[in-house]
Amino acid sequence: MDLRLVTSAEALAGAAGDELVEAWLVLTRAIADRALVSPDFLVGDVAEGPTFDEQIETLEHTRRSLERAAEVASLVSRSADAVMRVVADAHEGVVRQHDHLSWTHLAGDDSYPLAVGEFAADSLAPVLGMRSGSVASMADDAATLRSRHPWMLAECLAGRARFATATVISDELDHIVEPEALARVTDLVEKYGAHRMGGSAARRHVRKLLRVLGLAREADEVLADREKGVWFEPHLDVDSLTEMCVVLDTGDALALHAVIEARAEHLRAGWGGGGLPPSRGRCRVAALVDLMVENSSVHAAFTLQVPLAADSPPTQSLRREQCSTMRFVRALRSSPGESSAFADVDVPGMGVVTGEALARLAASIGTTFAVRLTRDLANGRVVTTGTLSQTYRPHATMAALVTDRDEVCRFPYCTRPGTSADLDHVIPFVEGGATSGSNLQSLCRHHHRAKTFGGYAVSMDAEATCEWESPFGRRWLTRPGGVTVPLEPRAGRVA
Repeated sequence: MDLRLVTSAEALAGAAGDELVEAWLVLTRAIADRALVSPDFLVGDVAEGPTFDEQIETLEHTRRSLERAAEVASLVSRSADAVMRVVADAHEGVVRQHDHLSWTHLAGDDSYPLAVGEFAADSLAPVLGMRSGSVASMADDAATLRSRHPWMLAECLAGRARFATATVISDELDHIVEPEALARVTDLVEKYGAHRMGGSAARRHVRKLLRVLGLAREADEVLADREKGVWFEPHLDVDSLTEMCVVLDTGDALALHAVIEARAEHLRAGWGGGGLPPSRGRCRVAALVDLMVENSSVHAAFTLQVPLAADSPPTQSLRREQCSTMRFVRALRSSPGESSAFADVDVPGMGVVTGEALARLAASIGTTFAVRLTRDLANGRVVTTGTLSQTYRPHATMAALVTDRDEVCRFPYCTRPGTSADLDHVIPFVEGGATSGSNLQSLCRHHHRAKTFGGYAVSMDAEATCEWESPFGRRWLTRPGGVTVPLEPRAGRVA
């Protein structure tokens, strides 16, 4: 590191708090002014040589420098967001102390009914250009993270996690009061990097984890009923269009989705207007209108992979598949008053169908269930089934297994759904790579091309954890379910 930078860092470390904040502002403005002129000004002076190789080397150096500048900007912005929220919490504490000292002489005076710190957020909100309620929420969230999840607050302050994601995780865990249970969950959250995901992905991951551990929040039927409804609003861009929002039980939504899809496919297949057929979205709208207004009828089917609730262990005389099939049949024959033998099902893009709702579906007319065991969940790890094909293209069962396991594209931080992704051979098929669950991963078409043509390297272990490396040595781990964990760059490869 340049001696001038070392000296500056030592000077900043010894500066007073308010001086450090002002230096932060000056440095931020200096960088912003350079970026405004041209981001290239954030790259050190590099002399471009006359030869082709020298020009390539210069461009690679510039590319690495810009990537580093973007990385630092991301870390600083996340850190600054966390600092702002921690400061809001500290500000509220100072206002409370001030009010307590200032209003001591008013103790017992009912004619002056003020609460200590009541207007703390109103004091800070205009400074930040925000609503008072938002500032109060920021302070509350920072206080909660400091008291219940200090490790996650430290990650946010270091810029390695988004504060909004940390708040989502904290809210999902606020019903757990036993310290041991909370420590167990947070250890797994940290291990699998849920705090580094986006908010929605982190919420799905934590809820799935809580269900596996038997710590899921009890359903609030009153809240669920209150949230149901149908709303209509004018479209923001096109005056002739209207947006419709529907909130309903996931089981009902699944059945409705199947019916709409079946009707839409019928309309699309029967298109006779010439030219290209209408889009799927337009067909779905026409199907919905047909079903609701024209009273059309349609026969539809949907497929769920239904887990079974915990039961007595299988005897040695029965294989696991046979025992599970018997339990499944018992579940279908259970009486309405009995507890459901089905576990909850998390339907991607829909929500959770409860075991009770599945039992009602099983007892309804026209419902057919079939058993298909695809994978086991042992000790919180994904275990890939030992299926193998001698052909390049995987068969349907194997494709479904990999798609269900991965859920999303396996490239770092990508959230495109696995249902629309390619199935990529980690070790290429032409190089001897097997067409098996332990050598297949879901990649969206863009990142499939990045792996094939863009210089990215990837390997996969037996637990379906992939290690990615960029052309310049940056590395990440990606786990099934959309978890990305950054690794240290390979020594000597990143400028």
